[in-house]
Amino acid sequence: MKCSNCGNECNDNAKFCENCGSKISIEEKSNIDTKKQETTMPATDRKETFEDEQQKKAELTFKEKLISFLYKYKKPIQIIGIILFAICFLFFAFIFLGFILTLDEELHPSGSVLPLIDFAVIMVGSIFGIITCLKYDKKYLKTTICLFLISLILYPISEVVYSKLQNQDLKNQTSIIQQDETTTELITETTTEPTTVDTEYLKKQEKEFKQSCKTYSYKTLEREPDKYKEEHVKFTGEVIQAIDSDFMCQYRINVTKSEYGNYTDTIYVTYFPKDDDKKILEDDIVTFYGYFDGMYTYQSAIGATVTVPKVSAEYIQIDKMAE
Repeated sequence: MKCSNCGNECNDNAKFCENCGSKISIEEKSNIDTKKQETTMPATDRKETFEDEQQKKAELTFKEKLISFLYKYKKPIQIIGIILFAICFLFFAFIFLGFILTLDEELHPSGSVLPLIDFAVIMVGSIFGIITCLKYDKKYLKTTICLFLISLILYPISEVVYSKLQNQDLKNQTSIIQQDETTTELITETTTEPTTVDTEYLKKQEKEFKQSCKTYSYKTLEREPDKYKEEHVKFTGEVIQAIDSDFMCQYRINVTKSEYGNYTDTIYVTYFPKDDDKKILEDDIVTFYGYFDGMYTYQSAIGATVTVPKVSAEYIQIDKMAE
């Protein structure tokens, strides 16, 4: 049986032409039988049969229309699909390799394998997507869809697990620093309150240090970190992450206030708390004074490398507590 549109030889049971995607009409498929029956079938019956076939031909289901469309535009769909899946593969392969090459204890928490699995699943899914476009076979399409669904399920799980592991490793690093720090403990048998002279000296020292601090724009420090390294700096911002310990606290603080009142531009801050300091929580508005240490690099939960300015704070005061 030949297609009436392009003349391609088609299987007798085919519904669509594999060459042009046109629907094989019922009239074509039953052409031989119709010719055989024309001599014996009454004219009225032949007319009704033809009208029924025309009506069925016009009433295509959504599935049939979709299949017809896919075969009709087979070549463009193959080319576009191959390009998109290739871009997807190369993008996640780049992230995957970057994650592997920077895999160390400072940037990645132990057991951070879930993001790698997620990236690998996406890359395998992209390969099957390319094969699906080349073969134009629905069995490969099913495999591709399944792999991308698995990736969608893995993403939120890996995000949560990785974030928890990262926070835990930060706490462990703080504990190690505390253990390795060599301190000389000079403990008197009797505990006495600081004298008035000592208190006044400390207040004077704090005042002088704060007066020496300058406020620089975030972009200035980011653009020329070496130029301003060890400078005394002052910033006011919103705490977006707080990791507290008795020895050293670590904060991520956004310091650039927008016209809408929210803060952006993150600075990584380390601080050795004093005895009379209040606990700093997320969403607190604080002002901190300290030394600019240059740029600090860490790994985000999704595997991206993030570099931000770092400040070793000497003093932190809470301007507004989170509600």
